[in-house]
Parts: sequence; C-alpha cells; structure tokens
Amino acid sequence: AGGGSGGRMAAYYHTSYFTGKISVEGGRSFNEPGSSGTAYLERYAHVNGSGLTEEVRTGRPVNRTLYMNNLGQEGTNAVRNISTYYVTRNVVPTITWILLENEGVGNNMTFDSLFIYGAAKLAVAPTAPLVYTTMNISDWTGDGTGAMYVAYNQTFYTEDANVQFDLSVYGGGKVVGSGEMTFHGVESYFNGRLAGVANITLANKAQMNMLELYDNQWQPNPNISFNYLLVRSLAVLKIEHNLERKYLNGTALTIDGGGLIYLTNVEIKVVNVTIDALGFMSLDANGYRSGTGPGTGSMLFLGTATGAGHGGRGGRVVDRLDTPTVYGDLEKPL
Repeated sequence: AGGGSGGRMAAYYHTSYFTGKISVEGGRSFNEPGSSGTAYLERYAHVNGSGLTEEVRTGRPVNRTLYMNNLGQEGTNAVRNISTYYVTRNVVPTITWILLENEGVGNNMTFDSLFIYGAAKLAVAPTAPLVYTTMNISDWTGDGTGAMYVAYNQTFYTEDANVQFDLSVYGGGKVVGSGEMTFHGVESYFNGRLAGVANITLANKAQMNMLELYDNQWQPNPNISFNYLLVRSLAVLKIEHNLERKYLNGTALTIDGGGLIYLTNVEIKVVNVTIDALGFMSLDANGYRSGTGPGTGSMLFLGTATGAGHGGRGGRVVDRLDTPTVYGDLEKPL
C-alpha cells in the first residue's frame, strides 16, 4: 500500500512557548509515500485580557503561518509540470493541495510566513477551474528541497522573499514582488510572469529559466524588468526557447565569476553591465531549432546535415551538399 498524506492541523493562540517538533509528514511506504500535510498557526494579540474566544478571533491576526515538511519523501514518479492536473489532482503524486473550495475564503488567502521543508510540494486549487486566484505570502522560507507551483490565472504576492524551494510559474500565472527577491540554490521556471521585483539575486547554484512569459490573457510579455540583477558564482540564468524577442530592462546587471547567462533572441537594455573574470554570457546552441530559420542547412539523409549559416558558412558532411545561406547583420544581430 502507499503511504497516507500527513493530514491537517491548526492552532490558534495568543502566546506560545512551544519548542518541540511539528510533524505533518506523509506516511512511509515501500511503494510510494504520502504527501506532506499542513500545519496552520495563527497568533492573535490579547484584547482586554480576554481569552482566545471566537469574538477575539474575528479580529486581524498578528501572524499566520503555513508549515509543511515531508522529511525528504518524494513520489516514485515525480511530475515537474502539473499544470494540466489542477482538475484531476488524484493522478499527481505527493503534492500537498490547498483546496480553496473548502476554506470559505473565496479565491484569496493570506499568510505571513510559508515554510516548505523536506521535499514538500505545494499547489493551490481554486474554487472552480480557471477562476482567478490570489495568494498573499509575505515571507517564503525553505530548505532547498521543496517546491511550489503557480497555475494559470493565479497571482502570488510576496514582499522581500528568499526563495529556498523550487518554483514553477506556469503560463498565465504570476509572481509579484515589491522589493528584493533572492533565489538560493533552487530551480525556477517562468512560463508565466515575474513582476514588481526591484532587485533579483541568483545565488548558491540557483538556476532561473525564463521561457515565454505568458500573461493571463495568454499573450507573451517581452519585458523582463528590474533595477539590479545579480548572478552569483555558479548560478545560472537562462532566457531561452523564445519565439518572440525578449528585453532585459534594468539599471545594473552583474555576472560574478562563475556565474552564467544563456540567451536566445534577447536584447539587453541595461545601463551598467558588469561581467567579472570567469563570468559567462553565451548564445551557443540557442539558435533556431533543426530545419528552421533563414540559415537552414541541407541534408541528403539522416546524419549528413550541414551546419546553419548565421554569420558565416556552415560546415558540410559530404562535399556535394550545398551550404546554407549566410545571414545576419553584424551591427544589428537581432
């Protein structure tokens, strides 16, 4: 048998001196473990010395915390892209779901703190398919092993976030920040939008993948805007697979030694660009896919294709093959 999910628990309190362990991990199994459950902690200020009554709880809480931890247990067939499973949730392994239809809060929830540990994975299901949903989460914390998913027509708001879990923002989804956002040793995928973040830092081998950046009208947004973008040593930024041109817009871009940026069809509009010794910006192997584009090569049979002709003559496998047309403007390569 598979393991059961970790369940739900909630605690509402004025003062806590608890220093023990909160356990919400899924059940273990020789087959597939269960997903993490959730622990919801809500702290209220004292009102006229009263106890924690329902009347007190109707006021605004001081802190709302959501905690998840699956103690490193993952599904046997992990699914990275769950964007098509928000209705058929039962087929995706070891995902923890917030079901807004059960919460009685409409399609909006607010947390002051979110903790995702031990390979826990979080997704939010709206009250009905494709309904616009918002999540307000001030502080994001993790241990680098978990994941969070943002679906089509969902917007997650945060303040100064230290992203310490993998983040997937699907087409039509959006993450909106208001200040600093630092990604620590995790992978992030943006087929949706990242907006409102002034300063972005990729650190500790973090990898950010910027793809088509579709808004909730399913239109690709060409602009990636920031004040300061820093790619630290061994961190990677990829802006690839772009059918439409993208624009990096900002005041300062810095690539530290060992930092990497890979680009496809991108125009950089940044006031100050600094690439340290051993920093790296590359367009290698990021051109048109095989058989497409103005410099398409020719082929007699499988394995004999010529190289493409962006900027010069492509190589041949056999002499009788024609080389592709050379194209490209050295002053205006895009």
